[in-house]
Amino acid sequence: MPLLGLIVIIATVYGLVVDDAYRLISPLTRETWRAQDAVTLTTVPVLLWATWRARAGSLSAHLVSVGILMWLTYGYAHLSIGAPFNAMFLIYLAVLTLAGFAISTASCASTWLQPRQHSPRRPVVPWLGSWRSPVLASRRSG
Repeated sequence: MPLLGLIVIIATVYGLVVDDAYRLISPLTRETWRAQDAVTLTTVPVLLWATWRARAGSLSAHLVSVGILMWLTYGYAHLSIGAPFNAMFLIYLAVLTLAGFAISTASCASTWLQPRQHSPRRPVVPWLGSWRSPVLASRRSG
Protein backbone atom coordinates (compact mmCIF):
# COMPACT_ATOMS: atom_id res chain seq x y z
CA MET A 1 0.00 0.00 0.00
CA PRO A 2 2.81 2.51 0.50
CA LEU A 3 3.65 2.30 -3.21
CA LEU A 4 0.01 2.84 -4.15
CA GLY A 5 -0.19 5.77 -1.73
CA LEU A 6 2.91 7.37 -3.24
CA ILE A 7 1.63 7.01 -6.78
CA VAL A 8 -1.77 8.44 -5.80
CA ILE A 9 -0.05 11.43 -4.16
CA ILE A 10 1.95 12.06 -7.34
CA ALA A 11 -1.15 11.90 -9.54
CA THR A 12 -3.32 14.09 -7.32
CA VAL A 13 -0.67 16.75 -6.75
CA TYR A 14 -0.13 16.92 -10.50
CA GLY A 15 -3.87 17.37 -11.05
CA LEU A 16 -4.09 20.07 -8.40
CA VAL A 17 -0.91 22.02 -9.23
CA VAL A 18 -0.47 21.87 -13.01
CA ASP A 19 -2.78 24.25 -14.87
CA ASP A 20 -3.17 22.21 -18.05
CA ALA A 21 -3.47 18.83 -16.35
CA TYR A 22 -7.02 18.48 -17.59
CA ARG A 23 -6.93 20.33 -20.87
CA LEU A 24 -9.46 20.08 -23.70
CA ILE A 25 -12.41 19.59 -21.35
CA SER A 26 -15.11 21.93 -20.08
CA PRO A 27 -14.33 24.17 -17.09
CA LEU A 28 -17.00 22.45 -14.99
CA THR A 29 -15.48 19.02 -15.60
CA ARG A 30 -12.00 20.40 -14.92
CA GLU A 31 -13.07 21.74 -11.53
CA THR A 32 -14.90 18.49 -10.77
CA TRP A 33 -11.76 16.46 -11.44
CA ARG A 34 -9.68 18.84 -9.32
CA ALA A 35 -12.15 18.37 -6.48
CA GLN A 36 -11.88 14.62 -6.97
CA ASP A 37 -8.09 14.96 -6.73
CA ALA A 38 -8.45 16.87 -3.45
CA VAL A 39 -10.73 14.21 -1.97
CA THR A 40 -8.49 11.42 -3.23
CA LEU A 41 -5.45 13.09 -1.65
CA THR A 42 -7.20 13.04 1.72
CA THR A 43 -7.95 9.32 1.40
CA VAL A 44 -4.28 8.30 1.21
CA PRO A 45 -3.54 8.56 4.96
CA VAL A 46 -6.86 6.90 5.74
CA LEU A 47 -6.01 4.04 3.36
CA LEU A 48 -2.59 3.53 4.96
CA TRP A 49 -4.08 3.60 8.48
CA ALA A 50 -6.94 1.26 7.53
CA THR A 51 -4.55 -1.19 5.90
CA TRP A 52 -2.36 -1.19 9.00
CA ARG A 53 -5.37 -1.80 11.26
CA ALA A 54 -6.81 -4.45 8.92
CA ARG A 55 -3.59 -6.42 9.16
CA ALA A 56 -4.04 -6.35 12.93
CA GLY A 57 -7.42 -8.03 12.47
CA SER A 58 -9.94 -5.18 12.42
CA LEU A 59 -12.94 -5.98 10.24
CA SER A 60 -14.11 -2.37 10.07
CA ALA A 61 -10.66 -1.20 8.95
CA HIS A 62 -10.66 -3.94 6.32
CA LEU A 63 -13.97 -2.68 4.97
CA VAL A 64 -12.72 0.92 4.96
CA SER A 65 -9.60 -0.04 3.02
CA VAL A 66 -11.65 -2.03 0.48
CA GLY A 67 -13.99 0.96 0.09
CA ILE A 68 -11.10 3.34 -0.55
CA LEU A 69 -9.58 0.89 -3.02
CA MET A 70 -12.90 0.78 -4.87
CA TRP A 71 -12.95 4.60 -4.92
CA LEU A 72 -9.43 4.64 -6.39
CA THR A 73 -10.28 2.00 -8.97
CA TYR A 74 -13.40 3.87 -10.06
CA GLY A 75 -11.74 7.28 -10.17
CA TYR A 76 -8.63 6.22 -12.00
CA ALA A 77 -10.50 4.01 -14.45
CA HIS A 78 -12.41 7.14 -15.35
CA LEU A 79 -9.24 9.23 -15.62
CA SER A 80 -7.32 6.64 -17.63
CA ILE A 81 -10.17 6.15 -20.11
CA GLY A 82 -12.02 9.48 -20.13
CA ALA A 83 -9.39 12.14 -19.59
CA PRO A 84 -7.42 13.58 -22.49
CA PHE A 85 -3.94 12.13 -22.74
CA ASN A 86 -1.44 13.87 -20.45
CA ALA A 87 1.88 13.20 -18.74
CA MET A 88 0.19 11.21 -15.95
CA PHE A 89 -1.46 8.60 -18.17
CA LEU A 90 0.88 5.79 -17.09
CA ILE A 91 0.50 6.86 -13.46
CA TYR A 92 -3.29 6.63 -13.84
CA LEU A 93 -2.90 3.12 -15.24
CA ALA A 94 -0.55 2.17 -12.41
CA VAL A 95 -3.05 3.34 -9.77
CA LEU A 96 -5.87 1.53 -11.58
CA THR A 97 -3.86 -1.69 -11.77
CA LEU A 98 -2.54 -1.62 -8.20
CA ALA A 99 -5.92 -0.71 -6.69
CA GLY A 100 -7.71 -3.38 -8.72
CA PHE A 101 -5.15 -5.99 -7.75
CA ALA A 102 -5.37 -4.94 -4.10
CA ILE A 103 -9.16 -5.34 -4.20
CA SER A 104 -8.84 -8.83 -5.64
CA THR A 105 -6.34 -9.87 -2.97
CA ALA A 106 -8.35 -8.18 -0.21
CA SER A 107 -11.42 -10.16 -1.18
CA CYS A 108 -9.41 -13.37 -0.84
CA ALA A 109 -8.01 -12.43 2.57
CA SER A 110 -9.63 -14.50 5.26
CA THR A 111 -7.74 -13.40 8.35
CA TRP A 112 -10.77 -11.46 9.58
CA LEU A 113 -12.95 -14.55 9.20
CA GLN A 114 -11.06 -16.52 11.80
CA PRO A 115 -12.81 -16.87 15.16
CA ARG A 116 -11.61 -14.59 17.91
CA GLN A 117 -10.64 -15.69 21.40
CA HIS A 118 -13.98 -14.77 22.92
CA SER A 119 -16.08 -16.76 20.45
CA PRO A 120 -17.66 -20.02 21.65
CA ARG A 121 -15.57 -23.10 21.04
CA ARG A 122 -18.45 -25.55 20.94
CA PRO A 123 -19.43 -26.36 17.36
CA VAL A 124 -23.01 -25.94 16.27
CA VAL A 125 -23.33 -29.14 14.23
CA PRO A 126 -23.37 -31.64 17.15
CA TRP A 127 -26.04 -29.54 18.84
CA LEU A 128 -28.17 -29.76 15.72
CA GLY A 129 -27.57 -33.48 15.55
CA SER A 130 -28.79 -34.08 19.10
CA TRP A 131 -32.47 -33.58 18.24
CA ARG A 132 -32.19 -35.99 15.34
CA SER A 133 -30.79 -38.90 17.31
CA PRO A 134 -34.10 -39.91 19.04
CA VAL A 135 -35.87 -39.65 15.68
CA LEU A 136 -33.31 -41.83 13.95
CA ALA A 137 -33.31 -44.33 16.85
CA SER A 138 -37.08 -44.72 16.64
CA ARG A 139 -36.92 -45.30 12.90
CA ARG A 140 -34.27 -47.96 13.30
CA SER A 141 -36.22 -49.84 15.93
CA GLY A 142 -39.26 -50.09 13.87
